[in-house]
Amino acid sequence: MEQSEGEQRGEGGGPPPAGEVIAVCRSAARGIPKLPQAEVTLRADFGVEEDRHGGSRSRQVSLLEAEVLEALREMGMAVAPGVLGENITTRGLRYADLRPGDRLRAGAAVVLEVMEPRTPCKTLTPVDARLPQAIEGRAGLLCRVAAGGVLRPGDGIARE
Repeated sequence: MEQSEGEQRGEGGGPPPAGEVIAVCRSAARGIPKLPQAEVTLRADFGVEEDRHGGSRSRQVSLLEAEVLEALREMGMAVAPGVLGENITTRGLRYADLRPGDRLRAGAAVVLEVMEPRTPCKTLTPVDARLPQAIEGRAGLLCRVAAGGVLRPGDGIARE
């Protein structure tokens, strides 16, 4: 049965999604930031179309919790969705509860498989020298696209 757009976003009769997509970002260029988009298309076993990491086996899509960005801003860091190089920023989905192999359904059709935790790297130091240490253990997730589709801010995201 096909879901309406409102149901995809957790409105109406069914239970609300575990989380919400806050931003979707991509960049064809190497490095950071990735730029927020109105929508992105994810392709199975590829990643985000028109993104530099598309086609990568280990890093097709990266996710980051909006709550981490908020904590970093409270520390005085100038961060926003995409600044740390993530493709998808979410709110309300606890990454600490997820393990490699877990699947996430996002929007109407996208399915992401958690591959591994994301580790901070030195490319973050130009944003703020404190960043790599500040996000150690909460730098997000790297995922493989198991099923593709279009994803937009406001879409729901939940563990399958």
